[in-house]
Amino acid sequence: MQRNAEKHMQLLKETHHIIENQNCSFLQDENVLKTLNERDLDTFRNLFRQFNKDTLVYSDVLIINQNGNVVYTSMGEGKMTSYLLEYNRAVCHKADAQNIYRSVYYETGQYADPMYIFPLEDGYITLFVSGSDWNTVLADRPFDGVITDGRSNILYSSKHAWISPHNKFEQKGSGLWTDSHQCYWVETYTSKQQDIRFYSMVYDQQENVLWIELLFFIITGGLWIWSARSMARSMAINQSEAVDELVGEIRRIGQVDRNHRIQSSRKDEFAEIAGQINEMLDAIEALHMKNTELIKLNNRFEYNQLTAQMNPHFMYNTLELIRNLVLSDPPKAESLILKFTKILRYSVDLNNRQVSFGNDLIYIQQYIDIQCTRFEERLFCEFSIEESALDYKVPKLFLQPVLENSIKYSFKVQMDLHIEVTAVVENDILIITVKDDGPGMSDAERKALDEDLRNHDHHTKSIGLRNLSRRLYLEYGKKSKLYVTDNQPNGLIVYIHIERKKDEHV
Repeated sequence: MQRNAEKHMQLLKETHHIIENQNCSFLQDENVLKTLNERDLDTFRNLFRQFNKDTLVYSDVLIINQNGNVVYTSMGEGKMTSYLLEYNRAVCHKADAQNIYRSVYYETGQYADPMYIFPLEDGYITLFVSGSDWNTVLADRPFDGVITDGRSNILYSSKHAWISPHNKFEQKGSGLWTDSHQCYWVETYTSKQQDIRFYSMVYDQQENVLWIELLFFIITGGLWIWSARSMARSMAINQSEAVDELVGEIRRIGQVDRNHRIQSSRKDEFAEIAGQINEMLDAIEALHMKNTELIKLNNRFEYNQLTAQMNPHFMYNTLELIRNLVLSDPPKAESLILKFTKILRYSVDLNNRQVSFGNDLIYIQQYIDIQCTRFEERLFCEFSIEESALDYKVPKLFLQPVLENSIKYSFKVQMDLHIEVTAVVENDILIITVKDDGPGMSDAERKALDEDLRNHDHHTKSIGLRNLSRRLYLEYGKKSKLYVTDNQPNGLIVYIHIERKKDEHV
């Protein structure tokens, strides 16, 4: 566990290092500072838009003058509250002219937003790094972890339950640590230069389960040995030696090397027993590894549904939209409330991991209705679904992250978006395509993404697509997959293949 924690610690630090360098480089970029000091806000908007497109985690920006008055911000009216503005003014006065000052902005019930402040000739610029987006980026890592500043304020936590009401996390040193449910091995590291603390947590579920299985075999082997020794009293010396040899091999598996397999040069019934035990150990180990990976993937998939898919930004934007419609169009507000409530209830109902495509499509269309109400005529989405596709079993809300990625990345660089969703059945395989006319990807980016999806690479930036691809492969068979192609003249096409399970009834 300790070796795994140290390895995961390195990955955690590397990811934080990338995010840290991207934000600091932007704030200290000569072109950025020149446009701000000259108050060339049009040029700055273009630079900031390109920065958000290229960076790993989305940010908002707030620029104030020496009197604390807002010069420019990318935040909407709902997010830039008077409390946020006052907090930012107070923090800015702590920044000096040489270094980037770091702080944390936190509102109860939400993820904390790390702050990066740098002084200008007549004011300050502050980057508010999206806490929810940061957690989405790190959610696919195969470990748990926490990052805090020197005052124990949480910058990132893989589990929301670990965040106290005051956004604090305090753990002294490395070693075993237990929350209210599970036990973890914690590895800690402190960056004195940045005054940042890293906590890498490893819960080795596979090891615990494997020991239970080994214990079962040891007990079974012990009973068999006891019986064999009882019979050995009346057997020849050769058979007694065979029993002792088998005992020694079983003890080695249980006490020294769990990956060891019984070695025997004999050609009698004891050699056959040893071979059968080896085959059972191999089969259980292979099945256990596959089931453990599927359990972890399902847990991560459910986490993405409750946070990344229904993330605070989507919920806040929907509630803000409802608030405005209550005054301007009450009937439409009432309709939106009903759709939003149904989606939330459906997404948090964990009783059914798999649902019919027809039933799931109802909630996907309600999700699109909410987005179309928000973006109005700028967003157009059409569905073309064969009737034979509706009874296929699919992962719940599996299309939502695909659609959200299309909307999120397209509206960063363009004003209008057209999405087309089609579904057909060919040779007992459900084939779904999601086509958009967004910015798409370069050939190199698309080929790299396809390679990651084929290899189920844990380190791909397209976390939602990788999780969905891996889950389809594990749960629905080798013919189930996900891949992407270009949509000429511009845009992207996501293909999803889902094989009908053998236990499904047509």
